[in-house]
Amino acid sequence: MPISNYVPTSAIARPGVCTSTTRPASPFEGQVIYETDTDLIRVWTGALWEIVINTTKTYANEAARNAAIPTPYEGLEVYLTAPTAPAATGGSTFIPAGIKTVYDGSNWVCVTEVSARTDTSGTVDVNPWVALTGGGTAPTVTLTTGTKALVTLQSRVVCSVTSTQLFYLGVVVTGASTIGVNSYWSTGRPSSNTSDQYINGSFIVTGLTPGSNTFGIQYGRTNVGGAVTFADRQITAVGLL
Repeated sequence: MPISNYVPTSAIARPGVCTSTTRPASPFEGQVIYETDTDLIRVWTGALWEIVINTTKTYANEAARNAAIPTPYEGLEVYLTAPTAPAATGGSTFIPAGIKTVYDGSNWVCVTEVSARTDTSGTVDVNPWVALTGGGTAPTVTLTTGTKALVTLQSRVVCSVTSTQLFYLGVVVTGASTIGVNSYWSTGRPSSNTSDQYINGSFIVTGLTPGSNTFGIQYGRTNVGGAVTFADRQITAVGLL
């Protein structure tokens, strides 16, 4: 081959290879491309670039994910094998060894449940909403969310008086968001005896500021005087898209 006709391999154009910002300007229906920055294969349907293959990517932690994917697209799923963001406090905690995160268009949301539990008893002798007197380490869950999360609370309860009494559990949020307990994210029930009773509730907490949010429990009783004891308290939270 004459030297004048030789073209280095590195200089040869690769049809269909581009980035998410350099896709063909005038694609034809059925055209297939591979994006080097997202590792996605797409096909032009005549109206949009449809994803053909979308596999869950895996990285060690948030820093590795962010470095590898500086421009994520909405709906991208990434599994982290050793995440640093989820956290919990309590007598016992359940923080998964690995979590799935999904990009919601502006934030990486943890869509894996995180839980905390405290068996030590604590008491409330005032109207809501307050932390417990005693009760060991308060159960809390911290995770990265978007604007909403699903939170589940439960507790075993003992009232100190036999007359009718109401007792309550409610969600409180700190961190990126500051949200006190309200009627939308709380649960209560009446009691007419001093036997063990159980209370639980699941709530979609909305209006969160995206970022690292900590979910905790506050307590209360109304109507009749007398302390209410809360034990075996548990909280579970997961980010929602």
